[in-house]
Amino acid sequence: MNIISPKTMWSLIILIGVSSFFIFDHEYLYIPDVFSKFVFIICVLSWLTLICSAFFVHREAYKNSYATSRVVNEGIYRKMKHPMYVADILLFIGIAFLFPMMWILVTSVCAIFIFIWFMNIENQVLEERFGSSLSLGNEIVSEEKKTIKTKKIVKKKATERKQRISKPQTKKKESIEV
Repeated sequence: MNIISPKTMWSLIILIGVSSFFIFDHEYLYIPDVFSKFVFIICVLSWLTLICSAFFVHREAYKNSYATSRVVNEGIYRKMKHPMYVADILLFIGIAFLFPMMWILVTSVCAIFIFIWFMNIENQVLEERFGSSLSLGNEIVSEEKKTIKTKKIVKKKATERKQRISKPQTKKKESIEV
């Protein structure tokens, strides 16, 4: 399973946002009240808390699953696997409450689905790389097993690459019968 770059994810979200901006009306679906502002503030504070705690616990949190060197199972990561994605989902929910316009609602819903899609992809990559011990509360696989598993994956990819390079590109010659 190949992971998609976070730049691609955010580019897709921005593209959807810009497209929605030009497609949908800019009228409010309802007038934001105190409740909407309260939900926004709670979502932003939750976003800040989750992002900061993710960076505090795991300095490689901003990297993708291939770039990370280990599975973190302490701090906020003991409670959830993807605190940064959850934080971004909360932020988009808060923005949708504060600015209840159709284009923002469409962008927020699409962004949430994209974040969930990326969480599933990263789960598969981490499962491939570090084994099946990734469920919350379980002990992490020993360093030796992780190293062996990572070496096997690297070796497999190198072998596949060599096979692709070493195969001669032969074209079938069409025989002309007279």
